[in-house]
Amino acid sequence: MFRSAFINPDFLAAQEACRSLDASTIIELKIFTIIQLFLFFLLLVIIIKQRRVFHPFFTIFLGIMIISYITIGILALIQVSADYLEIKAQNYSRFLFLVINFIYYFAIPVNVMCTLERLFATFYFRDYEGRRPWFFLVSAFTLGGLFSIGVIANMGDGSTPTFFSTPVQNILYLSSAISLIISFFVVILNIHLMRKNSGDRHSTLTSRYQLTENIKAVRIVLPFIFIDNLITLTDLLTAKYLNVSSFYNSSMCLASYDRYVIVFTGIATIRHLLVLAMPLSILLFNSTIYRPIIDLMKHFFHLRRPKRIANKNEFKNVLGKTITFGQSQDEYFAQLAKSW
Repeated sequence: MFRSAFINPDFLAAQEACRSLDASTIIELKIFTIIQLFLFFLLLVIIIKQRRVFHPFFTIFLGIMIISYITIGILALIQVSADYLEIKAQNYSRFLFLVINFIYYFAIPVNVMCTLERLFATFYFRDYEGRRPWFFLVSAFTLGGLFSIGVIANMGDGSTPTFFSTPVQNILYLSSAISLIISFFVVILNIHLMRKNSGDRHSTLTSRYQLTENIKAVRIVLPFIFIDNLITLTDLLTAKYLNVSSFYNSSMCLASYDRYVIVFTGIATIRHLLVLAMPLSILLFNSTIYRPIIDLMKHFFHLRRPKRIANKNEFKNVLGKTITFGQSQDEYFAQLAKSW
């Protein structure tokens, strides 16, 4: 009782503010994550349904990236729910944190490989449709796994969220830069080849078709990759210059709660909106993707709509009288005599 009298009122206010921030962060995370999961699931279903439209490797790389975000979202909900239920097992928390980070860092080289696949498709557009470079696919996922393990090993013991070390920051900056440069180069190269082959008599229909498909695929993957890299850069820059990570840190909040509440809330909201923009950029602005959604909605509402009685066409004679079909011959002549 006597010790409580000497507790700093500012510390109590900081505790209350940080407790409120923690609770609001959990609510915000749950709401945004549920919406994001729904959109990513919808996008994954459409990509699988439209898998024959694109090259199998493009579908695999894009599908893996979408599955990565779905898995991270599900694990984040599990982690938040466990914290809310006060499940504080150290081994459980460490394992969950390691899995989330492994998937997060695994998606980064997959991002780069997705752009490289489109670059390869652009260079070999004449016969790429029939190619299946499985060695490239296996190598991409192997390098992605090794990259993720190496980054996690560089972070420390992996028991608590930590800031990016300098080597990790440099690798992430480099991978984001490579991915963006390749993406824009692929767009420019596809446009150049499309213009060149449109007036070429010797250009085959297959070549022009492949270039058109390349542009369609790039329009799908470029916004996704750009926003994905933007999220990575946001994590890096906020950790480096604002000293705030995307994970809520109670000790940092208590140290300077006035600044931390404002900065963390802004960063968390921006990050959630960026993740939300990834599936929306594809679902809303790409005809190859949103047309199946429109068809699905039309089919759904058509099934739920009550069946209406079909409108019957009416036929009238020269006097303007309605002709009734299905009458007998006597009834027809009787009606005709009555009219005259």
